[in-house]
Amino acid sequence: MLFPLRTFSQFSIYFTEANSEKQNLKTEIRKHWNIPDGLEIRQIQQHNSNFQILNYQLYKNGFPLKDVSISAIIYNGKILLSGNYERSTVFAEQNEALTPAEWVFDSLYGKYKLLHYADSQGIRFYRNPSNSEIEFIENQKRFLIKDTWNMGRVFFPDPLSIKNRFYGGLYTDRNDSSYAELDNEMQLKRIECTFINDSFLLQNKYIQFAEVSDPVRPHAKDTGNFIFYRSDPRFEEVNVFYHIQELSKWWDTLGFSNYRDTAILDVHALFGADESAMDPTKNPVTIEFGDGGVDDGEDADAPTHEYTHVAFQNVIPNGYNGTQRKAVEEGLCDFMAIAYSQRLSPFQTDWVYNWDGHNEFWDGRNLNNQRKYPQDLTNQPHIDGQLFGGAIWDLAKEIGFDSAVSLMMYAMPLLPANINMVQAAQVFVMVDSLFYNGKNQWPLVKAFYPRNLLPNLEVTNPQTTSFFIRNSSNFASGNAALEIIPFRTGILQVFSCNGQLLQSVSLHDGQSKFLKPEDFQSGIYILRFHGQGYKIIKI
Repeated sequence: MLFPLRTFSQFSIYFTEANSEKQNLKTEIRKHWNIPDGLEIRQIQQHNSNFQILNYQLYKNGFPLKDVSISAIIYNGKILLSGNYERSTVFAEQNEALTPAEWVFDSLYGKYKLLHYADSQGIRFYRNPSNSEIEFIENQKRFLIKDTWNMGRVFFPDPLSIKNRFYGGLYTDRNDSSYAELDNEMQLKRIECTFINDSFLLQNKYIQFAEVSDPVRPHAKDTGNFIFYRSDPRFEEVNVFYHIQELSKWWDTLGFSNYRDTAILDVHALFGADESAMDPTKNPVTIEFGDGGVDDGEDADAPTHEYTHVAFQNVIPNGYNGTQRKAVEEGLCDFMAIAYSQRLSPFQTDWVYNWDGHNEFWDGRNLNNQRKYPQDLTNQPHIDGQLFGGAIWDLAKEIGFDSAVSLMMYAMPLLPANINMVQAAQVFVMVDSLFYNGKNQWPLVKAFYPRNLLPNLEVTNPQTTSFFIRNSSNFASGNAALEIIPFRTGILQVFSCNGQLLQSVSLHDGQSKFLKPEDFQSGIYILRFHGQGYKIIKI
C-alpha cells in the first residue's frame, strides 16, 4: 500500500550564538532539534561568497533521512539556522537494503522505513527491500573550455511585451512558422559561447544542450553566427541560452554567482507536451522544454523559471517536497521570471509567460492577485504558487525588484522541505533582519499580512501617530536602550516575529518605556500599542 507524505510540524528558524566551527555548529543543531545520538549529522555541501551557506542532512546507519534538512547562513559574524526535523526515534526493523536507499517517514504507522529507490524519467520509486513492493512514488520533476562570443537572434523577452501587445490578431503562434510580424520583433544580441575546432558551440561552464527526450531536433552549431528564424528549431536553443546567460549575469551583479549550477538542456522535449520541467535526479540536472502550443523556449519566462529551480536545487538539495513548500518554490520561480523580464520590458510585469501563456493554449499565471492563505489554497503547487509569488511581487513594488530578488535569494537556502507558507514568510522576515538589519520590515508586513501570511498580528495604518520611538539604530546595534513615548494612554505589547507575547505594560500619555538590548536576542520584534478606539503596530 502506498503511504502519504509526512507533513512536518517541527520547523524552526532562529539566530544562534554558537560559533561557526563545524563541530560546534553540529552540537548546536543536535541540541536545538533534540536529535538523538543514534542519528549522524552530516554537512553535505557548502557555498562560500560574501556569506556562507552550510547544508546538513541526518543519517542513520549510513542512510539519509528523506526530507529532513537543516541549513545555516553565516554572515557578518551572525548565524541563522533553519530546518525541519520530526522528533521521532521510531524506526522500523532495518532490512538489508540495496543502495541507494533512504529512511522515509510512514505517517500511517508513525515510523521511518528504510526503502530502496530507483529513478525513471524523473519519477522516483521507493520499494520495500524485503518484498520489492512499491511503497511510495514521488515525481521529482519541477515544471516549468575557451570562451568567445558571437551574435544571435532572440526575442527580448518575447515578441509581445517589447511593443506592449497582447496575444491575438497578427501576433499568434501560427504553428511555429516565421512571418513578418514576429520576425520584426527579433533582436540581435551578443551570445557568450564556446569556440572549438573552428565551430561556435552554444555551451559554457553551466549550460549544455543534448537530447534528453523526443523529439530529436538539430542543435545550434555554426562557423558563422546564431541567426535563425523561429521556424528553425535551432532558434529556441539560442533564445534559451541567451536568457539564462543574462539571468546568470544579473545574479552575479547581485552577489549570488555561487547559486549557478550546471544543467543539460533540451529545448524540444517531453514528446511535444505543452510544459517544461527540471529533473534533479539527473547529474547534471536536466531542463526539458515542450513544443506544445507556443514553444516554451520562445518565451524568456520559461528558461528563467526553470533555471531558478536549478539554483534552488543547488543551495538546498532536499527542499522540494510538501505541497505548500512546492508552491512556495513555484511562486518564487514565477517571480524571478517576472523580475527578469521587467528589466527588458515594463509591459504586464504581473504576468508570467506573456507569450507562451495567456492565449488559446493555456491561461498563463498572474502574480497581481488577491489570493489569501489558507482559504484560497487548491493544493496544486503551480496554482497556489501565485499566492506566495504574488506577495513577493507586492514586496518588489515597495522596495524594488533588485532588492526583492536579493531578499528572495538570501531566503532560498533556509526553506526546507514540508514547510508551509506562513513559515516561509517568517524566513523572509528573519533574513531581512540578518542581512539588512530589518530595513524592509514594514514592506514585508504590507506584502504578507493582507494574505494572512503573518499570523497573530492586527495591523492598522502605520502613519497614525500614537507613540514615538527614539534611538532604534543604537538599540539594533546593542549599544543603547530603545525609548517608546506614547501620545495617548494605552497598553504597549512586545511580540516576537512569530506572534509570541514577550512583554505587556500600561502607559500614560508622555510616560516613556525603555527596552534594553541585553533583554532581547537578535531578531525582529513587533510593538503593539492599543487603547480605547485605536490600535497601532510598528516593527
